Amino acid sequence: MLEKDFDYLTCISNGISAKAPETIKATVRSSLKELPENERVVLEMHFWEGLSLEQIAKSMRKKLGVIETIFEQALKNMKAIILENLGLEEVEETVEVVEPEVLAVV
Repeated sequence: MLEKDFDYLTCISNGISAKAPETIKATVRSSLKELPENERVVLEMHFWEGLSLEQIAKSMRKKLGVIETIFEQALKNMKAIILENLGLEEVEETVEVVEPEVLAVV
């Protein structure tokens, strides 16, 4: 599940964690306000009220799949908003394949 992805230090790593934790927390709080209401509500219910996605679905009288989709989109949007608010670009993770003979030369 994507729940672990919300950890704001994980979401905004790659150079951001050097900032003061208070700045990061404030950025997360202000970024939540920029989300569409349905996304903000789902994140708040899950992370602040401790409800599972299934409980949120029942509470909002929506199908679990709908809530999962909202949750996933909210996480993606939060990450983008946080990075933008901190003036950073998303860094794509790339893996460079190095041939064994190149390693021997180095």
